[in-house]
Amino acid sequence: MKHSVGSFTHRYSVVHYQTQSAVQTSKLLSKKKVDIRQISQMTGFSEEQILESMEFGDPTLKLTRPTLPKQNIHLEV
Repeated sequence: MKHSVGSFTHRYSVVHYQTQSAVQTSKLLSKKKVDIRQISQMTGFSEEQILESMEFGDPTLKLTRPTLPKQNIHLEV
């Protein structure tokens, strides 16, 4: 199955966006730092996906409650 570079960038950007949202929400609620394991539990993404999103995601991409195709994953914290 072939994927375009754009779809990979979008996928990583979605994970990156939701990771950032989880970190910000956690800081607001508990004022504590969170580790990658906690972020994984909050978002449902694996630690590997989160790390890859930090490397390959586009943090400047403007996303409003983004979802991945067919998965409809939303961050609800």
